[in-house]
Amino acid sequence: MPESITIAVARRLSPLLLLFFLSTGFSPQLLADTATDEASLQEAWKTLTDKSYSKKEKAITLIARQNTADAYPVMKAMLEGKLYFSTRDKTLYVLSEEDNNYSFTPLFAGQSLTQESKRGFKKVKINNRLRTRLRQALALLQLQHEDKNLRLAAVQELLKKPDSNAAGLIQEVVETETDAEIRTAMRTLLAVIQLDSANEDEQQDAIEKLADSLNPSALNALSAYQPPNTALKKLADAAIQKINDR
Repeated sequence: MPESITIAVARRLSPLLLLFFLSTGFSPQLLADTATDEASLQEAWKTLTDKSYSKKEKAITLIARQNTADAYPVMKAMLEGKLYFSTRDKTLYVLSEEDNNYSFTPLFAGQSLTQESKRGFKKVKINNRLRTRLRQALALLQLQHEDKNLRLAAVQELLKKPDSNAAGLIQEVVETETDAEIRTAMRTLLAVIQLDSANEDEQQDAIEKLADSLNPSALNALSAYQPPNTALKKLADAAIQKINDR
């Protein structure tokens, strides 16, 4: 595919979305490829019913890029084990249970089906890698939401499993975030990730930042921290004491 087309596709993405795709191993060339007719959004929905986890991962990325109204609820249902498909025609449904009955609501169109068993339906299966990708995709979508409660929930979700990908997402938005509580949670997340740095000066800086944080994740991170030397151990112990004395 010509380089100009690849660049054009990349330019259509927000910086935050582009960062997510690159951090999950997708190149601009692959993003361009997913924009072709062969990998359309409709095909991505169908691919969620495929047995291949790698194909599902690509589908999740494409769906997140399109960011349609269905993207968030479907990914959430998939993560919670509530996304099913009909064994007859692969139509996607969201499962809900009530009074020992199973209700299957079609994702796009059609009537809901209620029955006493799950016969005729199969769960859209995921593995640990897909769980991580789904959490990141959900957080990505929420970090851009106008509702501050959803943005805060996204940061809290990333705090459950902080990593370099999460740091990249947060660094893109922390300085433009208007809510003080969310900014504090974001900076706590960055400090928690920084605590795992191989650089001892960065570890010290992270400890000092976490000592001033009111977020419960700060204490959790400091308690789990394995200092490489006595000086950092004393600093971490003092930070823990400072938090506990509040």
